[in-house]
Amino acid sequence: MTKKNKRSHAFKQVQSFVETEEENQSFHEPRLPLSTPRPTAYPTIYQKLTRANVDWCRYCGTTEGVNWRPGPWGKRTLCNKHGCDYKGYGFACKLPRLDLKEFVTESIHDRDRPVLQLYCSGCQRKESWEGNILVRCEGCSKAYHQKCFHKTDELNGDFVASKKAWFCDPSCCENAQRKRIIVELSRKRLPLMRSSKSNCPSSASSVSSETSRTRGLYPESSSIFAR
Repeated sequence: MTKKNKRSHAFKQVQSFVETEEENQSFHEPRLPLSTPRPTAYPTIYQKLTRANVDWCRYCGTTEGVNWRPGPWGKRTLCNKHGCDYKGYGFACKLPRLDLKEFVTESIHDRDRPVLQLYCSGCQRKESWEGNILVRCEGCSKAYHQKCFHKTDELNGDFVASKKAWFCDPSCCENAQRKRIIVELSRKRLPLMRSSKSNCPSSASSVSSETSRTRGLYPESSSIFAR
């Protein structure tokens, strides 16, 4: 068996292991009824920025930038970083890392908040459940499930049921007045982002990178690689 075939065989074993683990995890998770995210004030802070002719990234929500890029919503709708990710600029395979194809038919006026605020900043899941509602900050692009926010007692059932505005950080209260939102992105892979290597099927390193990532997620699977 060649080195390439051994790598492919190891990858298939790990992939099967990961799928089994994910199935077991989902099987043991409590099946809570789905619910809608907590409503925010209308117009949203981002709709106010649009009316004030302030550029903001429809993906991450930042207002900071110089070179604004086109996105599915038209010109100057993505910051420089995510505009490059969307178009695939700066990557050897010239393929996009940011997958926004589900928004290509959406009007710019219908995008009332950044795409990232559709996902929990903690677990990066989009679903919202009864007893674990997705709560969106009204001063930045972040959102958290009740159980994902570090101050779990702050997002209790009584507060979620109320109409009080929620800000994930005190500085978010001032963003509407300053008409400025600075976004600090997580180092982990963000929703709808793909590895540039995974977009190049001919790249042998894509298997290696996926194998390394899986080994980090499931340390107990390291024995597979030792064989």
